[in-house]
Amino acid sequence: PFAFKGTTDITLSGVEVKGHLVNGYGKDTGLYVNTSKGFTLENSAITDFNLALNAWRDEDVRIEGNSFRGMNHDGLFFGEIDGITIEDNFLGDYNSDAPAALHKDNIQFYTGNGFGPSKDIVIRGNTLDSSDYRHGIFIFNEMNRDGNNSESARHKNILIEDNYIHTTNTHGITVSFADGVTVRNNTVVLNDE
Repeated sequence: PFAFKGTTDITLSGVEVKGHLVNGYGKDTGLYVNTSKGFTLENSAITDFNLALNAWRDEDVRIEGNSFRGMNHDGLFFGEIDGITIEDNFLGDYNSDAPAALHKDNIQFYTGNGFGPSKDIVIRGNTLDSSDYRHGIFIFNEMNRDGNNSESARHKNILIEDNYIHTTNTHGITVSFADGVTVRNNTVVLNDE
């Protein structure tokens, strides 16, 4: 229901965004952020959507201290981001209409549909908890998969640390076709409930 396009220096703090359920499941996207610079979402809650947050072609993004609950599909979805910190968030209590469907994500970065790679990414201190088939942190590169092996197609400068990931999927943390990647001090636990 909320979209920020071409904005500068926006902070949302202490916001609660609740979705609309259709047949008991979340639909639509809670928050869109597009071609913006200096966007912060902090100490807020987004619940009961298909996707909590979709952001692309943004600079200097901070997603800190939030809870994302009751999503039907993905938690956080990013494309072509230049500088982002995702820190101390909770993603969980998913409510999926297709729990066995593959390729749902807690946090995903992608390069498909005309979006380039992302750079200067910090993912730190988050709790990701899912009992259905859902990736933990999934930084994939569709450009490379589709044959683009150029330097300009690579994700760059990624730090993933101190996260707790409890999921049923084999992709606890996945990073593909990227330079300058550090993954340290994360806990990845199979959820066999």
